Amino acid sequence: RGNHTGYGIKVDYPNDRWDCFVSFHKFGEALEPALGFIPRPGTHCTDWACEFRPRPRKDGPFGWVRQQFMDHRFYRVTNHRGLVESQRFSWVPVNVQMESGDRFSVNWLPTLENLPVPFEIADGVTLPVGRYRFGRLIGEAETSPNRRVQLGNTSGFGRFYSGTLYEQSNYVRYTSANGGWQAGLNVQQNIGRLPEGRFVQRLWQFDTTYAVNSYTSLTSFLQYDSGSQTLGNNLRLRWTLTPGNDLFIVDRKSTRLNSS
Repeated sequence: RGNHTGYGIKVDYPNDRWDCFVSFHKFGEALEPALGFIPRPGTHCTDWACEFRPRPRKDGPFGWVRQQFMDHRFYRVTNHRGLVESQRFSWVPVNVQMESGDRFSVNWLPTLENLPVPFEIADGVTLPVGRYRFGRLIGEAETSPNRRVQLGNTSGFGRFYSGTLYEQSNYVRYTSANGGWQAGLNVQQNIGRLPEGRFVQRLWQFDTTYAVNSYTSLTSFLQYDSGSQTLGNNLRLRWTLTPGNDLFIVDRKSTRLNSS
């Protein structure tokens, strides 16, 4: 029983100097789509953003900057009764891409979350029903993807629900001179300190790719996360018979490791 309708509208203005959009979606609480799924049924979603992206003059004091991205985004979800469930404003005053291709940015994210039921955010750490307001500062830096060795870091600080959260993601990637070998290591961690409890979550990812030639490549992806204590491996062979026609042979394995 309830509202079975759903609709949405989006107006987009994608351009190099100004990139803006506004969208609105409404999903009835009884809507069951024939295809796909709805992550949050019975909600009204408003999402808009506007980004100013100037390119400084090369003979000016900021000639080392290829392009600056100043982004503002507002996201709000209310249920069918008009109660705000989630709200987030993203303000990016600094997001600079240099002429070298390297990039760094600073983001400020004030957030509102309304939990209608208790939510287990980590093993043994359950947040009670309530309305939570918190703000987070996110910093990012990464080198140009054109470099043989690429480095990147994302770090987040600030409040998180009833406590604090420190999040960090680091990666390093290597590409051989002829492009035949590629390898990458990504390490992520979340350290939460809440009145309801503390938690540490870590994720390790390692991938390699070897191109035998322009038609055949072998890729390996290895991952371990401390939450599920699962080690997974995905090995894939790709053979391009003709352009647009590919044959994939994939071997997937997953092993649950005991905690120590």
